Amino acid sequence: MITVNAWAARATLLTLMLLFVSQLALAQGKRQEERTDQLLTYLTEKLTLTADQQAKVKASLQETQAELKAIREKRKNADDADSTRVKGERKAALTSLNLDIKSVLTPEQIQTFDALKKEWHEKFNERREEREHKGKRGAGRGKP
Repeated sequence: MITVNAWAARATLLTLMLLFVSQLALAQGKRQEERTDQLLTYLTEKLTLTADQQAKVKASLQETQAELKAIREKRKNADDADSTRVKGERKAALTSLNLDIKSVLTPEQIQTFDALKKEWHEKFNERREEREHKGKRGAGRGKP
């Protein structure tokens, strides 16, 4: 038979777990908001965005972020066939974001934006190659 103390301990543990999960969800939301603000600040600095452009870009970033969150949730529950479709949805959301951003930029800003994207892709590919290289090195550990 479970004693009153045991029930109280279980209830306390459950309460703490729920509190932790809710705080974690709140923190993730704040991190996403911080990322949006950081990216907006970066783009404002690099592209010299006007206040009107900032507002439009921020709205597009927030909309896309919500869309990507929903796509990530789908991906968690997707099998291999659905995973490919979900990847396509992610790519479409990012393409739409790029078009939304470009739609509020001047021709000069578009050139700078395209150069920034190229730089980001190059850095991403370099990091991916480094990770893949580390993985190959790590596979043979312990052997000369």
